[in-house]
Amino acid sequence: GQGQLSACSKMDTQWKAEQSSFLQKQIERQKKNALASGTAVGPRRSKVEFPGAYTRDPAALFSFFEITDYKIFPAPMNKSNYHDGRQPVLYKKVALTRKVGDHHEKTKFDIALVDWLNGQLQLYRTENDYRNQMPAFNKSYRIPDTKQKAWSNESYLREVIEFLRRGHSLLDPECRCNHAFDEKRAKELGIAPPRFRKGDAEDKESFRDGNCTLSRVRKECTSQEVSNEICVGDLHAIVDSEGRALFDTLRNNKFISCELSETGEYVWSYKAMLELSDRQNLLEVILNTPCGMKEPTENDAYNGVEGDIKFLKESNDIYAIQNSESRSTLLFPRHKHLEIVVDDDIKKLWEENEPRQLSTQEEQESQLQKEGLIPTKQEKAQKLTGVKRKAAVTRRRTAKKM
Repeated sequence: GQGQLSACSKMDTQWKAEQSSFLQKQIERQKKNALASGTAVGPRRSKVEFPGAYTRDPAALFSFFEITDYKIFPAPMNKSNYHDGRQPVLYKKVALTRKVGDHHEKTKFDIALVDWLNGQLQLYRTENDYRNQMPAFNKSYRIPDTKQKAWSNESYLREVIEFLRRGHSLLDPECRCNHAFDEKRAKELGIAPPRFRKGDAEDKESFRDGNCTLSRVRKECTSQEVSNEICVGDLHAIVDSEGRALFDTLRNNKFISCELSETGEYVWSYKAMLELSDRQNLLEVILNTPCGMKEPTENDAYNGVEGDIKFLKESNDIYAIQNSESRSTLLFPRHKHLEIVVDDDIKKLWEENEPRQLSTQEEQESQLQKEGLIPTKQEKAQKLTGVKRKAAVTRRRTAKKM
């Protein structure tokens, strides 16, 4: 009706006020930091409607006034027994837990459609309105979590590095990777907790058992993809309490590569210490390193490198020698075309005359002393005493002549 159209056309004043307050605080922090460093800085303008941190926790937006057979989808981004993880998510019989547009807290709706990834919210008073596509609210919307403490740039940095290193997003409905986030952060991101967590009972509702089959090939990600992963509207607009821009923290990290694409957008990727791409490339590098190279990990090279090293070992394409003290392993080239084939009779002769176990240094010295090849400790002492006496006699004779 006219009231619904009017509601859709009015601005969400409370939401706009929250955005304005957020941007003003960021500008003030930048100015404060600029004054301390003696440089001038202007406000960072964002192209998105809500650039700050937000939450994907359904409980921050809805309460359910009727029992449903699919619960409330506590992890809307991931697959579960009640939800396929696809966006948008349809909720039934909800009541608002906060003011949204002109709709006050506790207002009830029969249908709510939420695209948690892109931030689009549709509210329908009745199921008939939903069938006729007549929403009472249909706008871009993010849920700012005003109760949470601001995340530090270092916290965001760790999440971004893990995202770029992993090769795919934790927000993917099919992602079954384990993670180390606590329950609060997992709810903010909208992802399920691990099914098995040390010290806790098995979470049978969780899809995350660690057996993820998604591609782990690392790729470049846009700023928007990175922002989605860490649950902020625009990473370019985030400034911490000390006035440091998150953008600068990310691009100055040694594990992160940040470049401008041909379209003028920033793209982000994981910067490994070794420029290796696949098994064949790894083998070529080892074959061209005669002095050996330290066995790389996935953090040093690429995802799957450990499995490739195992394959090269088992196929006898390389030598792997482990240091007994440091336990580190060095990989050496094996040039099969230069190897000499030893006849079986030579091998048999070696086995029949296999050298005895190496003796200790004391046993070796004792054997050499028996053979008279080196002096015993007593002989060493006598010889040393004779030298001292001879030196004393020499000094006395020299003194008499003077």
